[in-house]
Amino acid sequence: RVQSQSLGPLSPGTSGVMLARLVAALAALVVAKSLQLSVGNLGETALIVSITATNPPDDDRENTNFAAGMNWTALPSNFSFELTYKWYLDDALQRTTRTWCSPPGPACNGSANFYVTAGHHNLTVQVNYKPDGLLPKELSSGYTDYLKPARPGAVQILCDKYVATQNTATFQALAAPDLSMLGWVNFTWHFGPDIITDPSGTIGFVFNETSSNLTVRVLVHAQYGKVENSTHIVVQESITSVTVTCSERVPVVGEAVAFDLAEDGGSMIRYYWDFGDGAVQGTPHVIHQFDQPGIYVINASVCNDVSSVQAQLSVSVSDASSSQTTMYIIIGVCVGGAVLLVLAAVGIYRLRQRRKHGERADFSFVRGRLLSESSAINTSYQSF
Repeated sequence: RVQSQSLGPLSPGTSGVMLARLVAALAALVVAKSLQLSVGNLGETALIVSITATNPPDDDRENTNFAAGMNWTALPSNFSFELTYKWYLDDALQRTTRTWCSPPGPACNGSANFYVTAGHHNLTVQVNYKPDGLLPKELSSGYTDYLKPARPGAVQILCDKYVATQNTATFQALAAPDLSMLGWVNFTWHFGPDIITDPSGTIGFVFNETSSNLTVRVLVHAQYGKVENSTHIVVQESITSVTVTCSERVPVVGEAVAFDLAEDGGSMIRYYWDFGDGAVQGTPHVIHQFDQPGIYVINASVCNDVSSVQAQLSVSVSDASSSQTTMYIIIGVCVGGAVLLVLAAVGIYRLRQRRKHGERADFSFVRGRLLSESSAINTSYQSF
């Protein structure tokens, strides 16, 4: 709106000044229009490039540094403005920072520094711009998931107490708090003299030698500290086979019988015998007596903490009296047979002698006994 007013005649000097003011006013209108157009372009093309966080190197109780990067296109060379960054952590405003931006330069970064508790958070940045001489306006906003690492509190080793040689044993390290809360983390495992570094927390290892007390240690390196723990395991060799032997083919009641176990492979071995009559023993070589005749199934096992092998043996135990009777019968048969063989041999010898001297041989059988009497029966040698 222009209000006219009579100023009277103008002198040449006064006319020059007024003309200069009029030109300046017109130029100001043109610049203002250009700024408004530039502001519109800036609002359409500006982007948040990134939101980054720099954690304290040693102490998680210190503040964390945050930065947000901006860039844009078509920024006029005569255009300058102020950016306001509002930093929200889990929807709560933490800081408000301002940055004055002016050409030349295609970017303008904002930063903030405030304390964040350990854990996962939602970080949001709202950026407003205020061109010189104009009202503030929201330019853009962005968010990111942010983790503030925690200090490792403890670590637990999960594994089997007994492991076998030549087999892969699995070990797992459980850290508290959870690994996802520790930021970057690395694990260093000590298996006796062997050292292995692994970032996953779970590892497999093959032992080649036995040990009755092997120390396994893990050291957890995290962003804000380290923690370690150890455990003890027993490494044993597996048993592959076992053989059972008995000293007597046919044991007799009351007779001491030796039994033996022979295993293939294994270490730190335990033995177990079950003779089927209620008796048990625990050594590889045993002496046992059966109290009753019968057939007994003997169960024997050889085991350690990583393997177990079983074997069976069936034995027939005979009675002592029946064994003696059988023995006497056998002896009687043998003796009787020997006597008959001797008598036959003597008879054949005498026959040959009589034939040699031309004598007659007379025989008489009386009550089943053979008598050599030449006068009892008149039988010629030839007819006999």
